[in-house]
Amino acid sequence: MDCTHAQELLLDELDGLLEPAQRPELLRHVASCEACRVFAALQRQLDADLRKSFPVAALDARFRPGLERRLAREPWPDWLPDLAYLAGAALATAATIVALPFPASSTWWIGGALAALGFVVHSVLASAFSELDAAGL
Repeated sequence: MDCTHAQELLLDELDGLLEPAQRPELLRHVASCEACRVFAALQRQLDADLRKSFPVAALDARFRPGLERRLAREPWPDWLPDLAYLAGAALATAATIVALPFPASSTWWIGGALAALGFVVHSVLASAFSELDAAGL
């Protein structure tokens, strides 16, 4: 293991992201490398000082329910983003009719097909992300 990789792993360790399988190799390297030992000590001290100086802010238990209530009162209907997407696609298609040297009817058909395809992809992704959000992932 080289020092650059070891130092990246040391930083991962401080963030709690170090894979358990990597720990023994990292410890062997740090034990045999003075530069990485100094780096590790410095980073640990810096981390401790930052944690003392800037405590983690805790959100009030009422924060999330309050935010959810405010979001539920949002005056925008659920279908508005879909309408905005379709309107933007129609405007883009209309602009290409003016700008491109192709027949208008071809541009409308191609633009409409691409807009429909984009809308289907958008809807599928929005549904998938909504399901992930509902599952808490």
